[in-house]
Amino acid sequence: MADAKVLAALAYDMHKGGNLFTTYQIKTYSGRSFVMFKGYAGLRSQLTGTRYLANNPKVVSLGVGKLGAAKAIKGGLVFSVVFSIAFHSIEQLLNDRATWHDFVAGVSVDVVSAVAGSAIAWSTVSTVVGAAAMATIGPIALVVVVGVGATYALSAISEHYGLTKKLSQLLKDAESRMVKNLEDIRRETRKGLNYMDEDPIGFMHRLFGLPYLRFQ
Repeated sequence: MADAKVLAALAYDMHKGGNLFTTYQIKTYSGRSFVMFKGYAGLRSQLTGTRYLANNPKVVSLGVGKLGAAKAIKGGLVFSVVFSIAFHSIEQLLNDRATWHDFVAGVSVDVVSAVAGSAIAWSTVSTVVGAAAMATIGPIALVVVVGVGATYALSAISEHYGLTKKLSQLLKDAESRMVKNLEDIRRETRKGLNYMDEDPIGFMHRLFGLPYLRFQ
């Protein structure tokens, strides 16, 4: 949604400058990369010039070029993680049946989905957005379209296979095994201590292999 808002603002600005699909090029001068815009820059309200450094904050904030697309993808990833933690925290408070297993499983699946979606978006942007001239709205438009598509697809896969519930159950099973193992250790420890009290020499024999002589 945030990227779509940026896309709308950029598209409006390009339209004011004469063409919604105003193109740009990346050119390098003295080792520095510049974004070169075409169209009537004087009519725009955001990008009022024809040439900007590729890392110019205004250019990056509007999702122009690879740096702008990367910022949008990174921002989406961070927001997804924060939103997921907040959402599952509220769910934990409102649902009496929810346990820490559900919280961890839900956040984990969301984070993996967010990372996968970001990787898909960046892979697409890196492939399509090169040094050749393309529409100024292209990079951020790709982030929006690919991001929405990847989010929907990953969500559908997660729902279809019940990944969150399965991961939650795996955590519960792992906790049960850990509790059982700790119980076994405590039981064996108590058993060993009782044996040491009853037969100290026998205990030392079993523990260190010391000679054990019994006199009748």
